Amino acid sequence: MPQTQLRRFIHIFILSSLLCLFWLPILTKAEQEISIIQDSSQNNPPAPRAISINPPAIYVGWVTPTTELEATVGLTVTAEISGTVCGQTYIQSLDGQLAYRIDVAAEALITPDGCGQNGRTVYFLVGDTIISDTVSWTNGSPNQFSLSQPLSTQVTGLPIVDGTSLSWQTHIAICNYKIHRSNDPFFLPSAGTQIATTTDGVYSDNSIPNLANDYYYKIEAIRCNTNSSELSQIGRFPFTFTPGS
Repeated sequence: MPQTQLRRFIHIFILSSLLCLFWLPILTKAEQEISIIQDSSQNNPPAPRAISINPPAIYVGWVTPTTELEATVGLTVTAEISGTVCGQTYIQSLDGQLAYRIDVAAEALITPDGCGQNGRTVYFLVGDTIISDTVSWTNGSPNQFSLSQPLSTQVTGLPIVDGTSLSWQTHIAICNYKIHRSNDPFFLPSAGTQIATTTDGVYSDNSIPNLANDYYYKIEAIRCNTNSSELSQIGRFPFTFTPGS
């Protein structure tokens, strides 16, 4: 091989070797990054969309304002199942009356979210007010269901020996009740006034500090799946106790 061709071959070989040394770390780093991305996608797959193959349940009806239920055009109506919001709409005017129509979603296909299945209990809120009556979820045809009676805030009580027995209306939207007591009729519920927590609609207070004093009770209703207590003061019941009565 002539010396000129030999030198050219040597130059090409050296240049190729240098290029390989230059590109090899870059390619290796790129391969590592691709591997990291693939591993990351396997460990953290994209969140599935809440899709249901079943149609929603449809509820229509009138909204009747009362002294306990404020209802106006544009106010929200919310449908919940076990604390999950499964539908929301607004009050409309129809023939001079307040009406609503709402779609209550079916259970999600990929990630169950607690929404509609046949037989599940649906309850409604008009604004922040829980409606007392409930209905079973069914998507066969539109369901007529009027909203008028809010959850009662009345607490009743009867004196018992060395204490008192309280009772109130329970609701599926409420998971527990905090009982507060004070000798101040205008007290605000707090950790210092709380004497008990219950999931029932009755409570017997057998720990009266002084049976000769008046005591006032307030029940704090805690909504399911939330830290809120929209019905923070649903009752007050004063008692005057006479020892031995």
